[in-house]
Parts: sequence; C-alpha cells; structure tokens
Amino acid sequence: MSRIRQRLRIKLDRDILWEEGNLRHNFMIAHIRPEQSYISLQILFLLSLEFCFNGKLSSSIWLRMRAPVERSHWDNVGERLEAFRKNAVWRDYADEINRRVWSSRIGLMRARRVLKTDAFDEAVGKGVQLAGAGQAASYTIMDLAPGVLRAVRDRHTVDGLVCADVRELPFPKETFHAVISLSTLDHFESLDEIRTSLRELYRVLAPAGELFLTMDNLANPLVWLRNRLFYPLHRAGLVPYFVGATSTPKGIRRLLEDAGFRVHELRAIMHIPRVFAVPFCAWLSRRRPTRLHRFALRLMLAFERLSRSPLRWMTAYFVAARAVKSARYASEASG
Repeated sequence: MSRIRQRLRIKLDRDILWEEGNLRHNFMIAHIRPEQSYISLQILFLLSLEFCFNGKLSSSIWLRMRAPVERSHWDNVGERLEAFRKNAVWRDYADEINRRVWSSRIGLMRARRVLKTDAFDEAVGKGVQLAGAGQAASYTIMDLAPGVLRAVRDRHTVDGLVCADVRELPFPKETFHAVISLSTLDHFESLDEIRTSLRELYRVLAPAGELFLTMDNLANPLVWLRNRLFYPLHRAGLVPYFVGATSTPKGIRRLLEDAGFRVHELRAIMHIPRVFAVPFCAWLSRRRPTRLHRFALRLMLAFERLSRSPLRWMTAYFVAARAVKSARYASEASG
C-alpha cells in the first residue's frame, strides 16, 4: 500500500516534457485531496496496468517505440476511418466541444483565408468547418494521409485539400489569416518537431493572424499515464493511433512564445473521463438514435463546467490555446 500511496502523490502544477523518446519530469509532491476523487478511480485503473508489471514495463516502453511516425502510419489510420465513424456519439461530442470553443471567434473571420492542419475531424464527422470557418473566403484543409483527404472530399465541399506535412508547409509566407490546429502537433516524437511545426505555422500566418491550437494536456495524470503506457495500450487496441510528445499548459505556452506567438488565451477542455466515456459511446452508437443519444450528449457536455474548477488542468484532456502572430513579440523573445 505504501507503494500505491507513493505513486498517487501527484503535483497539481507540474511541468513534464517528453523529448527524444524519454520522459523527464520534475514533481513537487502533493497528496491527492478528497475533492479530487473525480479522477481517482481512473488513475487507479491505469496504474493497475503499471503495477501488474512491477513497474518494469513503462521503463522500456519508449525504447521500443523509437520508430519514426511516417506517412504510411497515417495512411493505415485513413484506411480504418469507418471504425472511427461508427462511434458517432463520441464524434458528435468531440465536434461540439471544438465548435463551442472556437466557432464564436472563427465566425468573425469572414472574407479571410483559413488553414486547418489536419482533416481527421471532417473525415469521420461534421468537423469544425461547418461552424463558422466555412464562411471564410478561402478554407483549406491539409493532412499527411491522402486517404483521409479523399474521405473529406467525398463528405464535404472544401475550397482546397492539400497533402502536406505541417513540419514543412508548402505555402508562401503570410498566406493565411487564421490557422486551426486541433490535436495535430501532439502526434510527433519530440518537442523539437513541435517547435519546427509552430515556426512553420508562424511563417504562413499573416501579421496579427491567429492560431487556434489544441494539444494533449500532460498536466492530466491520466494523459501522462496513457503516454507512459502507450505501447501496451496500443497493442491492446485501446489507443488506435500514435501518441506523441506534448506538454503541460505552462509548457505549451512556452512553446508558443518561443515560436514568436503572443498567447491570448489558454483553456482546459474535454473533461469527461474518456476511459469510460468512449466505450459507452461506442455501445450507444450501435443502437438506433433515440432520446438517450441526445441525453448522453448533454450529459457529457455538462462535464465542461469543470473548466471553471480550480482542478481544471487535472481533469482536462486537452489544452486549447489562442495565440496571435506578433513580429514585435518575436523579436523580444529572440532577444
């Protein structure tokens, strides 16, 4: 029991950075308080996987996962899009979260050029383009996998579909007035690749252009454990795609500022416990649409009230950031 208690001592405001396949973390220890019981059961569920292997499993996970994430991997994901579409309730929930976070701001960008850095949301669901960004004068969606882009072409009307890597964008500088990047950058192996991608996004944004970014929240202990146990979870089919480097809210802010952005807003989003919600939504999606579907969606969205909680960074699965390209700020940061 002493070992379990020791592993459940979690810092509320930590900075964990995964770089070159290794987790380097610095914890200031704080005991879990009673009001944190919302996530305790989930923590115990995932920690039990670690305990089963006597702590030896996670120490070698990243040594066995050093193969680079190539285009072929995402092509394979593109071939399995139908499996993602079958969980329609979860897709509706994810799309609604993104619309609630960004649509009110993106809708103000009429007659502007908008880039979205991956096409997964549109390939398996409604996506965010129908929530205001589609009103822009030009709306371009890019993705690394041609199969995903073909799926978008068959489902939606989009101005431009571009097969490209966000680490090396094919667009001239200052092309777009806004960039939407929803959990694109947290699928790379290292923080250096994230930095490269952010510099590219900075380059293609017009002056005062806005970046709308979401990334996995490493301040959530469940996200940290999922990344730590990715290899066995992936082999078991519980994590269907590659989970890459990410950071805490403070770390994400620092990455954005180092790239030259001025961060205007950081939000904690998606608080529903995924370890239970995703399987439940998959079960519900196999039933004919009923009032229960709508009730389940409202119930899951009600968890977003936790975004106002003092513990919001521990319960949120994603960090949502709104940042603005500022040439003056970039010069200050570099200096």
